[in-house]
Amino acid sequence: PLFYPIRALKLEKPKDTMQKRPLLHFVVLGTSDEAEWLVREAFWMMGFRNNAIRSKITVLAKNGEHFNVALKGRFPGMVKDEIKIKGIEIPEIVGKNIDLDSRAIAEEIQKITEETPYCYFTVAEDTSDDNNLTLATRVREALIREAIRSRKSAHLYEMPPVAFLCRNDQISWLTRGMVVEREELGDRWYNTRALIPFGSISKQYTFDSIAGGTFGQLAKCIHYQYSQITPKEVQKGTKKAAESEKDYFSRQYNQDSSYSMALSMPYRLFQFRDRDAVQIYPVIWNILEGSTFCSVEQLACLARRINVYDDRTIQELSEYEHSRWTRWMLSRGWMPASAEEAVFANKQGNPRQQLFSAKIHPCICSYEDLTNLAAILKEQCNLERNFYSYDRENIKDTPKLLALEWVAKEAEAEVDVER
Repeated sequence: PLFYPIRALKLEKPKDTMQKRPLLHFVVLGTSDEAEWLVREAFWMMGFRNNAIRSKITVLAKNGEHFNVALKGRFPGMVKDEIKIKGIEIPEIVGKNIDLDSRAIAEEIQKITEETPYCYFTVAEDTSDDNNLTLATRVREALIREAIRSRKSAHLYEMPPVAFLCRNDQISWLTRGMVVEREELGDRWYNTRALIPFGSISKQYTFDSIAGGTFGQLAKCIHYQYSQITPKEVQKGTKKAAESEKDYFSRQYNQDSSYSMALSMPYRLFQFRDRDAVQIYPVIWNILEGSTFCSVEQLACLARRINVYDDRTIQELSEYEHSRWTRWMLSRGWMPASAEEAVFANKQGNPRQQLFSAKIHPCICSYEDLTNLAAILKEQCNLERNFYSYDRENIKDTPKLLALEWVAKEAEAEVDVER
């Protein structure tokens, strides 16, 4: 998860307006298709409660500037200065022309780490796994070198994660055992390179991946919950539940939006606080363990640590969830539509398809404006939509969602098949 570097920070805005908010910087080296996907995913995942953390994404490559321009051309909503929505912060995206084979890469890493200690580096060059591994190793070396030169011991013990694209299973497996000097167990900088391989072919063909896995089941529960279908209705197989399931599979948007929320659940948990008033993440957590958030049991265990809800928590997390959804929509090419435009489309007939074909959505607005939008649609189109309460109810049902209550029998059956 991208919040790994800031896991010890409390998500609260500085009381002193002159004090700068911490900056979480996601750095992608390369301009492959995977690099573009990483930028788009980080764009909607890197939001935080109360906008307490600033987010920035930088792409370093020979054609980094062109990559940035082309990305924003295809997804115009990802331009920070173009989208102004109250309460929703858009991450800054920067592209820099850097020869990744030159000394300039070390100099750029120095500038980045001087700006903030909270970084996450990912290598996604469209070359070979060997080259990606070599570049990732150079990044790690540069980070250690800079921490020693700047005499910042804390930066040595809390090194930024470095991930790299690796399709070859053997290289991916061998990377995990790259030991510098086996002084003691753990992933300290002086013991291993602590590199994170991702994208290996075999992981895409596991039983969980093919069957939908944790997030596939969770996505279905999310769809039922937003459709206001109770777990009992699903278990009883009511007509209403059957119609909701049909709607889930008949519209790609329903699957995609539900799946995006499922993927963001570890991030949502991080926005909550436990009884000790700290963010929620696994107590024993090694960043090299990729399956930490991929099991239903782990997510449900974390959900049980959520403190008793209060109005402030529900309100802040509802605003966070709406902000996350908005950024996700922008990363998929959608743009805002005014309430007047939505009314106009509705009165022309077949309104949903017209808005969807144009990729414009009236809910891409501030959380407060959802109430006004619902009132206008009710008055002028006789449409009942309580947008404002949807996110609130979803936040309240977080533990139920993570327990997969809507598809409990289905999930149990799949576990039996695995056994």
